[in-house]
Amino acid sequence: MDKIIQDIEFGFLRAQFSKDNRFQYSGIDSFMYQGDELVHYTNLLGLQGIIESQGFWLSDHRFLNDAEEYNNGKKLVINLIEKLILKKRYIRFKKVLEGTLNYLKQDRESPFYICSFSTKIDSLDQWKGYANNNDGVAIIFNNKMKKMFNHFNVLPIFTASKVIYRDTIKYKILLKSIQMYFKEFLIDEIKNPKIINLEDWSKELFETLSREFINFKNSEFESEGEVRLVVSNTQLSREDTFNLEHRISNNRIIPYINISEFYKEIFQKNKLPIKKIIIAPTANADITYESIKVYLKNIGYDDVTVEKSKVPYRG
Repeated sequence: MDKIIQDIEFGFLRAQFSKDNRFQYSGIDSFMYQGDELVHYTNLLGLQGIIESQGFWLSDHRFLNDAEEYNNGKKLVINLIEKLILKKRYIRFKKVLEGTLNYLKQDRESPFYICSFSTKIDSLDQWKGYANNNDGVAIIFNNKMKKMFNHFNVLPIFTASKVIYRDTIKYKILLKSIQMYFKEFLIDEIKNPKIINLEDWSKELFETLSREFINFKNSEFESEGEVRLVVSNTQLSREDTFNLEHRISNNRIIPYINISEFYKEIFQKNKLPIKKIIIAPTANADITYESIKVYLKNIGYDDVTVEKSKVPYRG
């Protein structure tokens, strides 16, 4: 496999598939979430939509409520590249870095489609965001069975990726990719300089860095313990089962994909791996509890536990 990779003509492709770059979070912070459970906070309408469609809705990151937070990584990588351009070490790679910088500043990135989960179960901070209308629920999913191939890990399409909050780790991740590209660029300069297309190099480096910083977030949000499923626009175009749809929310029309058809193709069972549903701390928790129990029984999820939040309700 490694011999095949080294025989690839274009260095920017070798940089993407090299074993040194294949798991670039190793030794820094595992990019795959390996915990046994994942929680998705939503409302009753969201619960019904997830269960009855048998899949998750991944929304265009540019139109989400916290879209500004998705710029955290972009600002950081712009700052990093501007510093690297000034270093003598990168003089031969300067034009590639400048081209990458232009892509970043021109906001030319393709959309990413994201569904957010949390590692925090029955969290007051999460309830504050999802229980304002007295119909918040937390859906707890099993991430334990067949860890390398389940509803949250279908490589190479997507994996449950931990959001990175600490800037020191973010810089290490970005630098590792930039250095890998730089290394392969120098090899191309020696072996076959005629094939070097600076525009291609800048575009590929830009897209690689974008796939990384889409999972970066400001350190102030670290208490959320967020984990994401992310599908890139490139993957969307390659997978026939990813159909682009639109929904209306918060005065905007949001593009999204429902990955239910994708799940149906690769999993024999249609049921999602739901373990438990926790009802938000509200005044009407009793009737909500009973209605969810009846609903789950009627649609074949009667093995799912339903509980009321242990967080005290403050009306």
